Amino acid sequence: MGLDDADIVAPWTLTAEDRALVMAKNVANRLGFALLFLFHRAHGRFPKTPMEIGAKAVARVAQQLGVKPSDDDEYDA
Repeated sequence: MGLDDADIVAPWTLTAEDRALVMAKNVANRLGFALLFLFHRAHGRFPKTPMEIGAKAVARVAQQLGVKPSDDDEYDA
């Protein structure tokens, strides 16, 4: 089951410090890095499958970074 619950806002919100860290990455890696970073912060581990990160979480983080998730991203649920 993906993480598309109503409480999606807090765990998938980048702080100013998080954003600075993410923006230091190559543009092609920012979304993936941010998703893994935020998932690890919330769960204390990395996801076992891409399906653990729900589509709403991907969309929320992508919006914060000003990018669009591509059809090729394995983070889409």
